[in-house]
Amino acid sequence: MEKKYNMRSPGVKRLMREAIELKDPTTMFAAQPLEENLFEWHFTILGPQGTDYDSGLYHGRIILPTEYPMKPPSIIFLTPNGRFELHQKICLSASSYHPELWQPSWSIRTVLLAMIGFMPTEGVGAIGSLEVPTEERKRLARRSAEWVCSVCGVCNKDALLPSVEGESHEEAMAEAADIVTQMAFKSEEEVKAQKRQLAQSASPPKIETQEPSQLRQRPVPTVTTPTDTETIPPQEPPTDQTLFTPIIQNTVAPPQRETGQNSLILIWLIIFALIVLIARRVYLHLASPE
Repeated sequence: MEKKYNMRSPGVKRLMREAIELKDPTTMFAAQPLEENLFEWHFTILGPQGTDYDSGLYHGRIILPTEYPMKPPSIIFLTPNGRFELHQKICLSASSYHPELWQPSWSIRTVLLAMIGFMPTEGVGAIGSLEVPTEERKRLARRSAEWVCSVCGVCNKDALLPSVEGESHEEAMAEAADIVTQMAFKSEEEVKAQKRQLAQSASPPKIETQEPSQLRQRPVPTVTTPTDTETIPPQEPPTDQTLFTPIIQNTVAPPQRETGQNSLILIWLIIFALIVLIARRVYLHLASPE
């Protein structure tokens, strides 16, 4: 199996190590990967003592994502049990209040104990859970020992070590009860619905836009023109103030380079005025009688 996988992958190395740790079955659970697929494991768990599932043996599949252990596995029960639907993928996550808090430190052993701990709990109408009478669950528990998996060929009665008479699993069940308080079983449909809800809450609000056809349908303001019967009030002629005010306001100071030209024109005007004055005096002098 090692030749088929990238041994540098953290997930592959983790699963290889867990397969070695779980190679020997216990009196409560057993789990091993399929020979052709390291990411699919088959398990068998013992029903908790003192419950409707007492002495029951339940077989199923564990589907691990390639991102394991960063993402949680999914569980599928194959043996009729009266608690979970068969062939229904159940996603195992952390608390329902914080489903993203799956802990990478949790292992397949943790998942097995969690399933044992969840067996006697109520489904409370969750998708993937069953509401079956107590007698039916006990009947299924008695018949479960002869159940054989059509995929891996394991018979439930041969999957675990035989229980010793009077043996108690109090320590393991206490650990399983503690795990139950940190995890929640959810069906695949519930997880998808939760992801859709999170995506909708995280999406930005939609901005309503109008189609071009709607823009063309906007009313155009009409301009009214005076009719023959209407009289236009006479406008007063502009005064000197109104004539010169805009000119004064809009007058821009001439550039300094034009100052010399204006001075030259003024000098020529003064010279021309003096010539006219002198010419007039000469004319008057000549015209007067001696």
